[in-house]
Amino acid sequence: GNPFGWYIQQPFAMQKILTDYITQTGDAGILDVAEGGSTVREQLRQVGDELVTRYLRDDGLLDCGEATHAFLEIRTAGYARVVAAVNGLAADYFTWLTAITGESRYRELAGRITGAMVALWNDQAGWFENVPVWEYAMAAAWRPMASQVFAHAFSLFHTYADCWLRRA
Repeated sequence: GNPFGWYIQQPFAMQKILTDYITQTGDAGILDVAEGGSTVREQLRQVGDELVTRYLRDDGLLDCGEATHAFLEIRTAGYARVVAAVNGLAADYFTWLTAITGESRYRELAGRITGAMVALWNDQAGWFENVPVWEYAMAAAWRPMASQVFAHAFSLFHTYADCWLRRA
């Protein structure tokens, strides 16, 4: 079918469903079943290409926009735009597309996204950060200071939460 009405989670869910099906049945022929005028494999390519067309930024990260409802199935704690989990899932999806299509362009996309995710890594916290929506609205000169203020507020919250939990 038409990949253009899909939510951001749908390609990754289809990947999981198809991978599980092929693993359980050994029937990779499902990828060559025609539905809606194209094979499942071709539809998966179309969805991958649509992820690139709609969401890939120049720096290699997927940016799903603000208030697009693209995150319907993914809990993002209020984040929109650049969400680390979506970028990780997309890198895995493109690696998988390379395996099922033999097209190296998808491997290159996976590498580009994975490389760009380095910018989202918070070494001190030990996890990937999402990019808050409000950071996009701020002037570039204010972003470093805003990130520090946010990090300080987050640290204070954790200190308070730890103290409160220890009392309980």
